[in-house]
Amino acid sequence: MEQLILRKSPRSHTEKPAWVGPLRLTREEPIRLELRPLTVLIGPQASGKSLLMQLMFFFRTFPHLAARYLPAEVANKSVDRRILYLLNTLRRGYVQEAKRGFYALVEGSVDITWEGDRQTYTATIYGTRSDKIGISAGFRGALDFPGWRDFWLSQAITSLYIPAERTLYARLWNIAPAAFSGDHMPLTIRLFSTVMGQVLEEYRDMMEAVERYPETYSNVQWLLEQGRVMLRGQAYLPERGPRLWKWETERGGRRIIHDLELASSGQMAGWTIVVLAAMALYWKRSGRIPETTPFYFHVEEPETHLHPEAQIRMMELLAFLARQGIYVTVTTHSPLFLYVLNPLMEAAALGEEQAEDLPPPQVRIPPENVAAYEVRDGRVVDIVDREKGWVDEDRLREAEWMADRFFNRIRAVLAEKS
Repeated sequence: MEQLILRKSPRSHTEKPAWVGPLRLTREEPIRLELRPLTVLIGPQASGKSLLMQLMFFFRTFPHLAARYLPAEVANKSVDRRILYLLNTLRRGYVQEAKRGFYALVEGSVDITWEGDRQTYTATIYGTRSDKIGISAGFRGALDFPGWRDFWLSQAITSLYIPAERTLYARLWNIAPAAFSGDHMPLTIRLFSTVMGQVLEEYRDMMEAVERYPETYSNVQWLLEQGRVMLRGQAYLPERGPRLWKWETERGGRRIIHDLELASSGQMAGWTIVVLAAMALYWKRSGRIPETTPFYFHVEEPETHLHPEAQIRMMELLAFLARQGIYVTVTTHSPLFLYVLNPLMEAAALGEEQAEDLPPPQVRIPPENVAAYEVRDGRVVDIVDREKGWVDEDRLREAEWMADRFFNRIRAVLAEKS
């Protein structure tokens, strides 16, 4: 089981807590997340959810990021300088002053450790020294051998970050694709843009394969249909002509195709998730990525701009992905998004039994395959009750209770006036 661990470094000589953004670290209270096939981070704005997921993405992807996006003058430097550059451009584009990059988020000395299935990596960040980083031997093993860059460029990308900015991507891709690829963009967005460029070249092949071999690609077909119902339409590439994304929908029983830029906000926020999920399944089923190779999905706020019914279908889609061997991590602000998880986990005990009003077997996910954490006030709390096998919903009801208090108080004041 993979783990992300943030702790105050033993090298620190102060009793003050260390900080990574809004996340508070002491020697006695490190932050530790055990990651499962489906991992959900929930919490208020600016609580550190995306920061944690970006670090997961970094450790899972840094060799690919280094091979593709390190400038030549950095690629020829020591491995610790390469890692420093990658961290500083993870959340924002390149800036000459390192202290304006990732280091701006760090106070004190912090150890960030990734315990993977095959390798452990630790990066020590010295908050007072923006030009210095300590790294473990694992980083050197990945980036310090003859031909390392060509090797990683030859390997399939198996870790994606789908950013909140995906809605803007849908607006601009057809007219200004280069806007997302320069070093002014964070690495999360640059890799997202790179992979979407690959998808543009291969999407027609995938759709043809699904049509010709429906049994082989039944999982891709199911996911695309789930996405079409959820978004009330689907992305479309014309068979001829320029490779420009269109949007396909129905009106009065008629098929309607128009420019992607005319899609709704919810459709713009959701279509790249559906397309990338389908492509990931296609790549694995077609052998482009071996079935035994892990594939990682990191999605920021998949519920964005979606109606509650569509949010339910989105969670089912992500649970389906996790059932198919894709490791899914999401951040969310939506309690509804997590409420949906409990029936999906509870229904796993039913096996393949089907009945009306039950979640379909494809989306039922065993509790041992789910992790959920509340990120709030500098802390990260595991909110899955392992004995009961579901998410502790009481921790998520604060907004409901606040609304109830307001309503009851208003009624009490009105009663006093009458």
